[in-house]
Amino acid sequence: MFDEFYENKLEIGRLNYGIITLIPKLKEANQIQQYRPICLLNVIFKIFSKTLMLRLELVLERIINKGVGYHY
Repeated sequence: MFDEFYENKLEIGRLNYGIITLIPKLKEANQIQQYRPICLLNVIFKIFSKTLMLRLELVLERIINKGVGYHY
């Protein structure tokens, strides 16, 4: 999957979706304020985005630290 992403062949649209549902806060909820919205995301997308974030974090740390101490 990561190879397909790198080669620009991965259809991210099929991974990047969520289902929004309402969870009742009370046993007999009958008003919209008595519900809590929740978005259920695709597990594969969560793993994929977390892995990319961890990889980018290392690169960004080096880039951001290079700029420390410089004043324009």
